[in-house]
Amino acid sequence: MTGILCLCSQGFYDAFTTHAKVKEAFQYYQRNQQLGNDYRSGFTFGGVTFEEYRGQRNANPGNIRQWRDARGRPYPTHRGYVDFVAWASERFPGLSREEMSRRALEEGWRILRVLVGQYLDGKYTQGKPPTAEEMFRVYAPSADGNDPAGYARFVAGRLGARPDQRLIDLVTA
Repeated sequence: MTGILCLCSQGFYDAFTTHAKVKEAFQYYQRNQQLGNDYRSGFTFGGVTFEEYRGQRNANPGNIRQWRDARGRPYPTHRGYVDFVAWASERFPGLSREEMSRRALEEGWRILRVLVGQYLDGKYTQGKPPTAEEMFRVYAPSADGNDPAGYARFVAGRLGARPDQRLIDLVTA
């Protein structure tokens, strides 16, 4: 990789791209994008590529790749990840951007809680409640460029546990 990448929150990205010294360049950039491209996924200015952080952009705090509702209908995705903003736009047309973002993020956190509960129940680990290490090997595989062992150490450390402890034991203790 060459160059500098700056991951931004939605608020920073919006403020940056509407700043007087950046606005004209950003509008030019938007006009020259092919239809269907998401300009939030990267805008280069002054040699730095500014990108809205995916978990923030899609209101997807767990970077969940796919999900189905209670009726089995898939949630919309963007670039391989569930896009809860698109979900909220479909479900609640006409809401303000602020309210749409709030509903999308609420749904993103709700689904993440459900997903973690399914991991604790062993749904993705052959019926066996996993350790943090086992969970992250499935949830964030190294084949996708993740560091599952590092994630497990980080989460376990925050919980005051070891990465090889069963997660269910931590929540039922």
